[in-house]
Amino acid sequence: PVVAQARCLAVHGRPDCGGPALAAGLSTAQVRICDAERCPATHASQPTGWGAIQLVSVEIVGYRWRSALGAWVPDLGFRPIGATMRAPQ
Repeated sequence: PVVAQARCLAVHGRPDCGGPALAAGLSTAQVRICDAERCPATHASQPTGWGAIQLVSVEIVGYRWRSALGAWVPDLGFRPIGATMRAPQ
């Protein structure tokens, strides 16, 4: 359930997926989560100068903003948008 809550937070700003998406057309299916369990080679026990840490990444993929003014302002496709941070121990 933690991964599902993280997807909901990324899309709705709430862990229960309540309310509208923060960005029109964004869905939880577009949220990728990578952590020590799902991506052990890149996120588990990563060495630092102070010892090993676990990482977690959240990425939005395939998001397309749809313009209401298509004749003047085109739709925009975004490359993957993400952040990687230290996971709690």
